[in-house]
Amino acid sequence: MKAIKDLKIGIRLNLILGLATIIVFSTLGIFIYSFTKDTTELDSDLRMHEQLDDLVSIIEVQLNESQNRVNYALKSAREVFNAQGEPYITDSTFQVTAINQVSKLNSQISLSKFTIGEKEVFGNYELVDKIQEITGATSTIFQKIPGGYLRISTNVLKLNGERAVGTFIPNDSPVIQTIEAGQTFKGRAFVVNDYYLTAYEPIWVNGSIQGILYVGIKEKDLNSLKTIFDSKKYFETGYPFLISKDGTFVIHQTNEGKSAKEFTFYKQMLAKEDGHGKSRYKWPETEDGKWKYQFFQYIPKIDSYVAVSFYEDKLFERLNTIRLEIIIGLLIAIGIFTLIVTTVVRNLAKAINKGVEFAQRVADGDLTATFDIDQKDEVGILANSLNTMILKLREIVESVEM
Repeated sequence: MKAIKDLKIGIRLNLILGLATIIVFSTLGIFIYSFTKDTTELDSDLRMHEQLDDLVSIIEVQLNESQNRVNYALKSAREVFNAQGEPYITDSTFQVTAINQVSKLNSQISLSKFTIGEKEVFGNYELVDKIQEITGATSTIFQKIPGGYLRISTNVLKLNGERAVGTFIPNDSPVIQTIEAGQTFKGRAFVVNDYYLTAYEPIWVNGSIQGILYVGIKEKDLNSLKTIFDSKKYFETGYPFLISKDGTFVIHQTNEGKSAKEFTFYKQMLAKEDGHGKSRYKWPETEDGKWKYQFFQYIPKIDSYVAVSFYEDKLFERLNTIRLEIIIGLLIAIGIFTLIVTTVVRNLAKAINKGVEFAQRVADGDLTATFDIDQKDEVGILANSLNTMILKLREIVESVEM
């Protein structure tokens, strides 16, 4: 501390004011950068949540439209079905292989012949194809069996392209439980190998439920959704994707049909009880992986998550430019301020040095010395007072000598 006090006033002032200037402007720069970073993150969060909400709305609108189509299809299917005549189950039986659509286990069963207007239904596709032609929905006629309800006529296809006749919905299905209660099931249901938006209506024969009339439309128009998803870009490299709750990529730029069960971002989704949130993770999950943000929302109607993700460095790319601009601006401001302060301090130090020189001359007995400075500030007032003091001191000395 003493070392600082021993410095000349000009140097001391330059040092203190310069240091104060750097501290003030650096603090201001840090504040501006932090504020800009926080604002950037808040703006990106708002934008991503809006984008996410838009995608969810698109899917929900598509689902609602599809369900309305299904409801209309059921009404039309019922009219076509009733126009064929009364359903009837004969005493004649035959052997068929029944395949559980969930477990894929099969068994041989004895099946009674099911007729509508005297036409046998098993293997006859005229009615279901007519319903599909009129409504655009897939259609099936089921017959009750001990383990559930068996497809005896359908245009729903298996993976190999064959009609799914011989597959059945097991009794523990919510669909069957609703049908057994004498009610119509409407909503999401697993049909053979995919999810559909469906309507199932009981078929009554002699006062008991012996069958089901079904119509359905695949719950997601993946082609149109994929077109929409592929058109979205966030911060240059970001994109949206759709992933089912079991971890399968439904819509993705490169991983459709693959599993994400082992990845951190999927586990982060499952960890959110409300199914909605934001998370940060490395991609790929290696040491040299880059950090990504993801925003996601669970859609119960399709048991899937809609998500949007982008790389963190792309978000802060503009922020890095702003940081450089702030640093350059602060350096210029510090330089200008220092120049002004140095000029003021130099003038002040010059005036003080004149005062010191004046005092030394007076101390050496030179009463003719003057403190010559043209300033109106405190230093100027001091100089005038000292000049007056010397003048009066000279008069006193001269009067004594006389």
